[in-house]
Amino acid sequence: MLRTTWTVPAWMMLGVMFGMLPAVRPAAASPRSWISAEAKAVAKQARNKTKARLPKYFAQLKLDDEQRQQILEIQKKYAAQLSTKQELMDATRKELDRLKKDQERDYNRVLKTAQKRRLKELRNRSKRSATTKTKRR
Repeated sequence: MLRTTWTVPAWMMLGVMFGMLPAVRPAAASPRSWISAEAKAVAKQARNKTKARLPKYFAQLKLDDEQRQQILEIQKKYAAQLSTKQELMDATRKELDRLKKDQERDYNRVLKTAQKRRLKELRNRSKRSATTKTKRR
């Protein structure tokens, strides 16, 4: 007969996860107040100290320290500009989606019920044929 030994922390964790044991916290404390201020400060410091990462595949190029620093500086140089442009693109994409929905709503106001149903059938048929074409390749 196989016997599994559990470590106390794992056993306790399973008990808490499955509701067999109550989570240990001071009774009058708020949900996060039982974490010490020191632990919170260490966690915050760790979050702020994220390691700079090279772009995809650059780590495989065997860069020397000077090249690595130059690449990271270039990333910093363009980071704000890229972030701003990405936000602008996201806003533009949302506006474009909204305009397409408005256009579709106006189309539907013009069409009769039977025409709307037929349009939906045609679009669904088109989607099905597009997916089967990509599956064949």
